[in-house]
Amino acid sequence: MRALQKEVQMGIPECIKTRMNFYAVVAVRRQMESLETEAEPEAILGLGYPREGTNSILDQLLKRGFIRNGNRVFTLMLPASNSGIGELTLGSLKPEDPLEPGSLVYLPILHITGKNVRWKVMMSAISVVGGGCVAIKGPVLLDSGSPSLAGPAHQVNELVGIIMTRARSSKGEQVIRRTMSGSHWLHCDDVKYIPSLEVSFDIDQSTWGSITISREFVVRELSDRRGMCFLVVRARNIDYWRLGEPFFRNRTIRFDAQKGRLGMSLIHYKKAVTVSDAASAV
Repeated sequence: MRALQKEVQMGIPECIKTRMNFYAVVAVRRQMESLETEAEPEAILGLGYPREGTNSILDQLLKRGFIRNGNRVFTLMLPASNSGIGELTLGSLKPEDPLEPGSLVYLPILHITGKNVRWKVMMSAISVVGGGCVAIKGPVLLDSGSPSLAGPAHQVNELVGIIMTRARSSKGEQVIRRTMSGSHWLHCDDVKYIPSLEVSFDIDQSTWGSITISREFVVRELSDRRGMCFLVVRARNIDYWRLGEPFFRNRTIRFDAQKGRLGMSLIHYKKAVTVSDAASAV
């Protein structure tokens, strides 16, 4: 979306006038023929999984016919850095980007009994590139609004332990230190010793796919302490993983509420055939 410094009219004969500034709705007026009244502004984009009773910008575009065929889909691309310009496409699923490694795969959205449907899919593991893997086999929420990679404490602690060991081995001395609050920090000059992460998903019974989170996205510089960085891998009191902004950096994710799926480019691998698998195939 672009910041608009003027009024925009949508819809005939009922006209909605919206004045926008700095990427936010600041005023709304509803006009019916010659009558014009104030209305409550709705600045929510509507990128969560659809729920009843919402009036987000995406819902308004659908209702007004600007997005045809009722396609409640969108594509989000975040650049490699905060200074870059991202891209949000409402009402369309972007075709596969040839610049991204792998091939486009759509993973089904999880429907968990008794809970609201969210942008969750099944994740199989998080690995440290070069060695070390934490088996997950559970749901993961893709949330571009979250600043971290968060998960259950026991799995996060296992993953951070592997990262610390690999970093120490690469430099020959301790790189990452733990604070009293439980977070982990390092000197930003030592980011080169941090391994990249690999997130794995089951595609089908014989194939799995992965996405790599580069080491520069695994850390973030502290704004109030120049030269110090912290790991964005955080333990939370949750029973699932939540992959935030670091996961989205430098890639395109497709959100399809029409068919209940998430699309992303994955590098494919064949699963190893176990003895039990071979026996069941006979």
